Amino acid sequence: MKNIKKIKLDNKNGESYYNLGNSFLKKKSQENKILSIEYFEKAAKLNHTESIVTLASLYEFGNIVPLNLEKAIEYYKKAAKLKNPTAIINLSNIYIKKNMIDKSIELLKKSIKLKISDIYHNLAIIYLYNENFKNEKKAFNILKQGLKISPDDIDLLNQLGICYYYGVGTKINYKKSFNIFYKTALLNSGVAQFYIGLIYETGNGVKKDINISLDWYLKSANNNYYKAQHTLAYFYNNGINLKENLEKAIEYYKKASENGDKYSMGNLASIYLELGKLELAKKWALKAIENGYEKAEIYLGEYYWRSKKNKNRDISIKYWNKWLQTNDSYINDYLEKYIKKISIHQEKNA
Repeated sequence: MKNIKKIKLDNKNGESYYNLGNSFLKKKSQENKILSIEYFEKAAKLNHTESIVTLASLYEFGNIVPLNLEKAIEYYKKAAKLKNPTAIINLSNIYIKKNMIDKSIELLKKSIKLKISDIYHNLAIIYLYNENFKNEKKAFNILKQGLKISPDDIDLLNQLGICYYYGVGTKINYKKSFNIFYKTALLNSGVAQFYIGLIYETGNGVKKDINISLDWYLKSANNNYYKAQHTLAYFYNNGINLKENLEKAIEYYKKASENGDKYSMGNLASIYLELGKLELAKKWALKAIENGYEKAEIYLGEYYWRSKKNKNRDISIKYWNKWLQTNDSYINDYLEKYIKKISIHQEKNA
């Protein structure tokens, strides 16, 4: 409490309330943490933007206070009106999560005059990847505009490098792509290091060199970039570019999964089915489905077919029939061994 007492409180100064709130927030006891809210609220009434953003964040994630997304939005809106960049970006992200993309675009467009690199980046990302609002040329131009404001911004540079590499909103230009990625890779960007690895693996714009490629993939993976971790796992699992090593494959698939890669989760489910570790297969199949990789239902179907403890072949057939209708070649090949067994099971239960 000594540190708290030393803070001079000015009833008309939001900063002093904010500092006092932060002091209580850092204390271990829940009672002190709850007390911090009172001071953040007092500072917020005085339009202290950091206090407003702090309150919004606490309500957004349910820290100390009950989770209340509407209240979080209310506070973020207030801070955004006061031109707080963090509030603008966070509010934009909430709108995206709530599928209110038009509101996110409106907010970012209105705020672009603040000339903040993250605003350019978020707006470009919407135009690049949201199917309903996709406008690749517009996204490319926004990235270029952002880089005039912040020429060394790593996120903007990496997205521009991706545009040049794949010809998104512009013509393919491997040389420009390589130069951009090399610049940010040297700044320890895991994303850029992955793309340098990809460029050397494919030989697009440089002389193909698998050893150099692997060095960059490893740097990227060590920087916790999930695509590099997934790539190395795939190499180890299939004996491509690296000696086959199932233990290493599992290790890298797990790392990529921890970083949210749903495809690595599905691959782990498949591997554990092959190893006969059915409960682990079920665990990773469910994680993959929860993270949006619905195709992992075929692995869940195999779990219910083979499990002694939880055998339910009707569930298996339900999942498999759903995916066989898609005529996906991978699924057809994967389930080929079960087609006759499915028919026999259905005939028995007809």
